[in-house]
Amino acid sequence: MANIKSQKKRNITNAKAQERNKAVRSEIKSRVKRAVSTGDDEAVRLAVKRIDSAAQRGVIHKNAAARAKSRLMKKVAAGATGSVRVGARSGQRCVGPRRLSRATRTSITNSPSRSVSPRRSASASASSSIARRTFPLPSRR
Repeated sequence: MANIKSQKKRNITNAKAQERNKAVRSEIKSRVKRAVSTGDDEAVRLAVKRIDSAAQRGVIHKNAAARAKSRLMKKVAAGATGSVRVGARSGQRCVGPRRLSRATRTSITNSPSRSVSPRRSASASASSSIARRTFPLPSRR
């Protein structure tokens, strides 16, 4: 317990702010759940509005707010169509929201723009090994 009078007052103020912030975070969660379950545009708009106001007041960080809005929009889009579209080319399959990250990684890895030359020159190989190892490795006995 604090002995200084100003610190006692500050503890009371912090407790009040903590209760207020807890209520705001709980309301954000409730609005996001309602928006995802109904998929209604009005519910989504209210959830985004509440997330933005919480970020503006400092209840949550602005990057956390952006992440929450992004995840909300992704879930709403997945709920509306039943799947999430990966890539813009025709002929690609649609995947559900849980498989999105794996499919995205696979499409990025297998894209034609990421061509790697099959052979590396000896000098490039030697310079990369020198850059990686700056000290001699101890011998095993």
